[in-house]
Amino acid sequence: MSVNNTTFLYNIFGIQISSDIEFPLLTQLNNGPVQLTICYVSTIKEAQYSFSNAFFSCNADEMLVKLPHDSKILIRNANLIQYNTKSPEVSVFLLGSAMAAALLQNKVFLLHATSLVYRNKAFSISGISGAGKSTLAAYLNKKGIPILADDVTALNNKKGIPLVLPGIPIFKLWRDALKLLSINEELPRVRAELEKFYYSTNEKYDQTATLSTIFILNSKNANEFVLREISGTEKFNLLRKHSYRYQYIEPMGLSQWHFNECIRLSATTRVIKITRPRHNEDIEKLANMVLQQLVNSEH
Repeated sequence: MSVNNTTFLYNIFGIQISSDIEFPLLTQLNNGPVQLTICYVSTIKEAQYSFSNAFFSCNADEMLVKLPHDSKILIRNANLIQYNTKSPEVSVFLLGSAMAAALLQNKVFLLHATSLVYRNKAFSISGISGAGKSTLAAYLNKKGIPILADDVTALNNKKGIPLVLPGIPIFKLWRDALKLLSINEELPRVRAELEKFYYSTNEKYDQTATLSTIFILNSKNANEFVLREISGTEKFNLLRKHSYRYQYIEPMGLSQWHFNECIRLSATTRVIKITRPRHNEDIEKLANMVLQQLVNSEH
């Protein structure tokens, strides 16, 4: 990790960011107005929080994310992120939990999903850990479908049309996924103790795109792939379940806002659940099912 007097400029999720820590895999900017500052401080000044547990403390406009070894990240008023550790792994938390808190402070709806763009419209792939969403997204990307955001999908839905904001276009893939995708190059690890790696690609999309479909992946002990379009209360519940850092919503006082956003998104976006056999690695079949649904949605 590089922390010094140098300032690095980035644009992530439509936010111009000034950072004293370099994120080597992200594209740097030359100039522009700063909307969010990321900086190191030796001591974090904590506020009085209305909610606190072992992982984070917060009120409406400030959050404290707690990391191992008394390391902390403070997120305040959607425009400041401070961290008190020089561990090289802090960047994972800065671009994950801390960025999510800043976006939520600004009332940006977040999905735990990877988003790509097909024929100028965005689609998102979500699912529980181990469902294969990152593997599927990376496979589609290798077929020429550009990535818009990995893992965290941020939506601007203020005008009733859900727009996916350009996020972090770098995949995080487990070693077995790299093997399945025939990616043999040496890649940087996400964290030292994990067999998970950053995979950067040239197939990227850097503009907002209207969200057409959300695919929810699941796996079970079965012999067949099952595809089902979701509606009604089940659709609402899936959107809520697959919101990114849903555990932040109620403590931040955002429950009613989040409820309303789930309702609005449910009214404008298809949600399709695909259940695959747990031990079937037919990634091509899964990808073709997704692409066929995207083609069908155009008619």
